[in-house]
Amino acid sequence: MKKILIWALGFSFLCFAYGCAGEHPGEEVAEEHPGEEHPGEEAVQFSGENIKTAMSAHIEAKIQEGSGSFKIHDPESDQNLELSFVQIHDPVRKIEGRGYFACTDFKTADGKTIYDIDFWLNPQEGELVVTDTQIHKVNQNPRYTFQEGEIVEIQ
Repeated sequence: MKKILIWALGFSFLCFAYGCAGEHPGEEVAEEHPGEEHPGEEAVQFSGENIKTAMSAHIEAKIQEGSGSFKIHDPESDQNLELSFVQIHDPVRKIEGRGYFACTDFKTADGKTIYDIDFWLNPQEGELVVTDTQIHKVNQNPRYTFQEGEIVEIQ
C-alpha cells in the first residue's frame, strides 16, 4: 500500500509539473500566453490624431532641413520645389497593405500653385514613420486616383 501511495503521489507530481504547468516552469497555465500560443508584435491601431502628429513632426523636420521650406522633387515637371505648408486634410485614411496616409496642402512662394501631397505612414518599432511622399494633385488636377473600396477613414 505504501508503494502505491508513493507511486500515486509521484505520478500526480509529474502530471502537475509537465501536464498542467505548461511549457515554462513556474508559470500558471492561465497566465502562460494570454490570447495566443506564441507571442509576437501586437497589432497597434493608430488614431487620426496619432497619424497627424507623426505627419506634423515629419513635415516640421523637413522644413527645418530645408531652411524654412519643404523641399520636394516633382518628377513630372522635373523641378525641385520649395513649398510652404498650409494644412493636413481631414479625414486621414488607411489602405490595407499600403499603410496610413493623409493629404496635405503646400503652396509655392507666390501662392499661385497649390500642391496636394500625400504622406504614407507605416508602423516601425511601435511608432508611425513616413515611408513615402507623393504629389497627388497640382491645383486640384489629380496625378493618380484611388479605388474607393480600398480606403478606410480613420477617426
